[in-house]
Amino acid sequence: MESQKRRMRVRATLERLGTMRRWRGSKVQTLLFTDVVEAETGILIRDHVWMRVGKWWQTGGRNMRGVSVEFDVTIEPVDKGYRGRRADVSSDLRIDPLGFRRPARLTIQEAAR
Repeated sequence: MESQKRRMRVRATLERLGTMRRWRGSKVQTLLFTDVVEAETGILIRDHVWMRVGKWWQTGGRNMRGVSVEFDVTIEPVDKGYRGRRADVSSDLRIDPLGFRRPARLTIQEAAR
């Protein structure tokens, strides 16, 4: 699985901010990026991707909707789905071959819309 990892610079448009609940109920902020392309070639990688807000995303709380940004990510296969023991919850596990991990080096380009 180590050979399937690759680091690349991507460009995307911030569509909106959101939240999701962790397994103990606390909320974590998320970002929805659309039109995710490889920065060098412009090849479409994903039509959208949700990412957690972290230290790499330091915007000072400004409204950034519609802004084009570039950042580095490691693309690697990741597991998606519920991994718990509850029988009343679907346990459809799947592998996402284009999982985005460890974002860094954010640069803000311009308003895309």
